[in-house]
Amino acid sequence: MSDTEIRLIAPRSQDWGAFECGDARISAKLVREAHRAQAGLQQLHGVMVAGDLAAVMTLRAGHLSAPVNVLMALGMGEIEVPTLHLEVLAVRTDAQRRGLGKLLISIALDIAVRLQGEIGLKTVSLEATTQSRAFYQNQGFEAAESPWPDGSWAMWFLLN
Repeated sequence: MSDTEIRLIAPRSQDWGAFECGDARISAKLVREAHRAQAGLQQLHGVMVAGDLAAVMTLRAGHLSAPVNVLMALGMGEIEVPTLHLEVLAVRTDAQRRGLGKLLISIALDIAVRLQGEIGLKTVSLEATTQSRAFYQNQGFEAAESPWPDGSWAMWFLLN
């Protein structure tokens, strides 16, 4: 992947019209997340392959309610955990199965480790679809015991 570049990208709405990841819900969510990035509320990271946007993720630091098993593993009594939340990770349909999702997860974890000492992050969190849950588990994320009402799964990666 010598023609692959990862960078923060400027979230212009016209960038997303042709971005198709194969899941209409995730594509719609990506448009909303791009608007949040335009407002400066989060970062949008893109993987460019041969000059074209092939994959994207959004990251936002904050506090989220965590399941009991996560709280116990962290030895925390609080209900909310400082986390780097990966709101959306999407790979364009024609670029899937090339390792770009793993690459973005690796970058998210590197960012989280860097921020861990600066702002006290304890986890990286995300919500996975039923189809993507196994992928995230293979990357070291733990799934909640049951899905949310919309069918998505809360997932957590515990930072050391």
